[in-house]
Amino acid sequence: MTTKYNPARTWTPENAVGIGGAYLCIYGMEGPGGYQFVGRTTQVWSRYRTDPPFESELPWLLRFFDRIRWHPVSAEELLEQRADLAAGRLPIEIEQGSFTLAEHIAFVEREAEGIASFRARQSAAFGAERAAWAAAGEFDPLPERDARRRAAVPAAVSTLRPEGRSSRRRCRRASGASRLPRATWSRRGSGW
Repeated sequence: MTTKYNPARTWTPENAVGIGGAYLCIYGMEGPGGYQFVGRTTQVWSRYRTDPPFESELPWLLRFFDRIRWHPVSAEELLEQRADLAAGRLPIEIEQGSFTLAEHIAFVEREAEGIASFRARQSAAFGAERAAWAAAGEFDPLPERDARRRAAVPAAVSTLRPEGRSSRRRCRRASGASRLPRATWSRRGSGW
């Protein structure tokens, strides 16, 4: 599974749950988005509520390092839970806990075989996805894009010192400018 859709969606519904690679996102409000949908949830963001489980001055339910437990519900149950939460009637279970590195390491060691199996399937799926992109021409150069890149790259300038030797520092700086189009493409390609 790749991290995000490119191009991203222009609209994503509020409270959608998306996953992109190692990242999970709960869309707290409507807007564009690129993570792949895996579900829906109740409200995690409120601009107006200050009653529990929301707190004054903190319009979001999640805090850094929170662990989320998901429960399957029907579409009707989800609509009821959303309505109850909006009306202040749905109790949200928030449990205090702690993260212990030793317990995590023990878990990873216990599940090593399953983790390795998943990573092998994930790698094969990603390879198949990249092969499908290549077969569809996704990696083929676009002449107009390549022409714009070449036009944006200043020619490397060799500045001579009075004694006739070239200044390597100035040449590196000038040739370093040729990296700009690649960086711009990378940012656009990663969702910037």
